[in-house]
Amino acid sequence: MRRDVITRRAALIGAGGLALSGCDQLSQNQTFKKMLESAENLSLSGQRLGAEFILAARARNIGPPTYRAISKPTER
Repeated sequence: MRRDVITRRAALIGAGGLALSGCDQLSQNQTFKKMLESAENLSLSGQRLGAEFILAARARNIGPPTYRAISKPTER
């Protein structure tokens, strides 16, 4: 049992080290940087579009639909 825990820890530490070294290499890559910038711009555009939609709906006084509460049937 104890040996399994040490092996899992070593595997997790090794995988974490590999992931971090990969991040460092990617951060130096200009193509990857450009891809991240374009993804960031796409995300910001989506956020602005959502905000404009919400503001337009509020300006037209359109809100979420209201639903009638479901009550328990009364006993007779």
